Amino acid sequence: MKVLKAVVIGTGNRAQAHLGVIPKLSDRYQLVAVCDIDPERAKTTASAWDVQGYTDLEEMLKKEQPDVGMIAVQAEIHHAFARVLAEHKVHILTETPIALTMPCADTMIRVAKENGVLMEVSENARRWPVERLKQKLVAEGVLGDVESFYLSYVSGSYHGVAAVRAIVGADVQGVVGAFPDKEIIRERGQIECSG
Repeated sequence: MKVLKAVVIGTGNRAQAHLGVIPKLSDRYQLVAVCDIDPERAKTTASAWDVQGYTDLEEMLKKEQPDVGMIAVQAEIHHAFARVLAEHKVHILTETPIALTMPCADTMIRVAKENGVLMEVSENARRWPVERLKQKLVAEGVLGDVESFYLSYVSGSYHGVAAVRAIVGADVQGVVGAFPDKEIIRERGQIECSG
């Protein structure tokens, strides 16, 4: 199996978690560079991981010619970085959420398809052991026919939505959500899935 050259865009807190995983997957990935708009952060992070640091994405892509790029910046600009990666034929792994608007998400999906690159959103809740157990219980009919599913999730509502989708194994037809009053910490949402 070919070891893929990987780059990480953004070197803030979220990127640090991804940077720590790449060496554990050394049979598949080799971190070759990081890129950040802040020159000092780019330099510090690059030094910590013994890779090249850049402040210019285009320059990094031309010099390093990576196979895959991890987007670990604010969601407001995921689509802009995805476009550049796709145009350079670099496969895309993006932090959650994919984007803040449907048009931006649609753009990311379209440019990946048009350029023949793969794109994945780094939403891994469905892979957590406890979530895999829930999926298995439903898939094997231990709970009978599941017509309704309630989940209380404390690590982020979007993780809960991804987990429920994996558990019920159905396409989402609609979502309704509500933010709670300031005194209540729980968000509420309802997902309607196809039968």
